[in-house]
Amino acid sequence: MNDKNEFKPNKKQIKFIDRYLDLTNKLTLTQICKEVQINRTTAWRWLRDKDFVKFLNGLIEQLLSRSLVKIYKTAIKEAISGHFQYAKLLLEISGEYISKSEDTLKIAQYTEKTREQLEKEMREELNTISERMKKAEKLKKEKLKKIGKN
Repeated sequence: MNDKNEFKPNKKQIKFIDRYLDLTNKLTLTQICKEVQINRTTAWRWLRDKDFVKFLNGLIEQLLSRSLVKIYKTAIKEAISGHFQYAKLLLEISGEYISKSEDTLKIAQYTEKTREQLEKEMREELNTISERMKKAEKLKKEKLKKIGKN
């Protein structure tokens, strides 16, 4: 810890974190430890250290936040193409979905509707959102072109 109470990982911890958070990594904890040249007990001690875990969680949050736009775009595309689970997930995230039973859902501001009615409405809404995103992306590209010409 430094004067500002911020955790600063050492070189071994940085190497461990890089491998541990590598999304392409399919190594076990033991294999990561061997690669980083630390004892497995050391890794477990770090993973129980609240300051190390807080630092690690901060990095994970950064990684997730950088990925959210791509994740949402993928979920919207899947929902529009008819995958109900993606539509359900998006509605749960937005707080619009409340499970009542397998056949009937109650959505805030709506009366009870059948699954088919809701799926149709969700597809329409997701299509609208998708179109808005496309327009926003087009406007962004146009603005970037203008900036590039100046």
